[in-house]
Amino acid sequence: MSKQTVIALNVVIVSVLLLGSSAYLYKNADTVNQLQGYIKANCTLSEKICLSFQNALRPLSNLSFEIQRQKISKETLPSLRLYLSDGALQKIDNKRNATLAKDVPILFTDADDWVNAKLIADNGLTNKELSVSLRLKGDWGDHLSYPSKLSFRINPKGSETVMGMSRFSIQHPATRHYYFEPMMMNQMRDMGILAPRYFFAHIWINDYPVGLMAVEEHFTKELLEAQNRREGSIIGFNEDPIWNQRELSYNIAENRKLLESSQIPAGLLTHQVRDFPLKDYRDVVQGTNELAATQSAQGLSLLKDYLEGTLAANQVFDMKQFSPWWISSHIWGACHGVISHNRRFYFDTVKNKLEPIAFDAVPTPDKFSMCADELDATRLLTDPIFLNYLFADLEKFTKLLHDESYILDFKKEQQY
Repeated sequence: MSKQTVIALNVVIVSVLLLGSSAYLYKNADTVNQLQGYIKANCTLSEKICLSFQNALRPLSNLSFEIQRQKISKETLPSLRLYLSDGALQKIDNKRNATLAKDVPILFTDADDWVNAKLIADNGLTNKELSVSLRLKGDWGDHLSYPSKLSFRINPKGSETVMGMSRFSIQHPATRHYYFEPMMMNQMRDMGILAPRYFFAHIWINDYPVGLMAVEEHFTKELLEAQNRREGSIIGFNEDPIWNQRELSYNIAENRKLLESSQIPAGLLTHQVRDFPLKDYRDVVQGTNELAATQSAQGLSLLKDYLEGTLAANQVFDMKQFSPWWISSHIWGACHGVISHNRRFYFDTVKNKLEPIAFDAVPTPDKFSMCADELDATRLLTDPIFLNYLFADLEKFTKLLHDESYILDFKKEQQY
């Protein structure tokens, strides 16, 4: 048998195997992923051998995902392709490794962390290629632990936007409890409560298929304008003192030994909420003019006066917005988003009040608990105007959650 015949025969055999595998995977698209999961959970050989088994299935896993992907339109599941130089990837990898090397990984970022990249964004309606800058994002190591699904903050350059967003992040869906977060954010927006756009997208990096990632809008004027608010200040707490304290407590050996000997939980050694510095996210992202600076000072002063006890809750917060936000946060078990330093507020210059912005909720709806945060517990929950709104809204929510058409729509969204 000639060499050419052998080559031709091998090509035919491989083609048949690939066609057969593709046909099988098309009907049983989850099988390979399930097999990978089984190996990961039950492999009793050395870690290196177990990992090699999982990696051997990676091409078939990618193929199964691509086959599933073809069934879903880009309007439903947008595509984002990032292209980075080797130098940019190395810089990101160095930062990741340095963070994960700590006893308790905490990410600190600075201006030098940004790298340049090219992004091709396709949502089925528009296919746009643009220049962006990006860096790692996230506080804890969970944003960095899965090597092929790292969290990034992405800033399009100039006046460009991606699907209406001028700043956004991508992150592993697990960081916000998978589909709970987008469903909760959608419910908030349906109730007229501000919330960032949050959806899933199909991500590639240098044509390597990362798979599904969550896309989260950052705090910019586009977030406000998309929800019929005029451009204005987005107020929150500056978290730097918290993370600096945690870094000192967890990752400085002498401090950790002292805390362990005194049996004081390191996480409690933070400033009181009334001592937190405040910030306007618009200052950081987009700069300000004289009018904006004045409005920013007014919004910051409102929150500061509330923290210092010189203004009542109903004088600071828009209770019509605050009540459904508070109820929905509890229904979804989203206490993470109620923690003071995770709060964001929009300053409405017409009402001279702060509106809540739902964000970083990490919903856990099967684990109900009262979200007793220092910002609310002693002040908001004793405010008579808030309580009036609260009891009225509780009746509305009770009816809504027992409405058959609402339940049907909810199930359809969950399935989607």
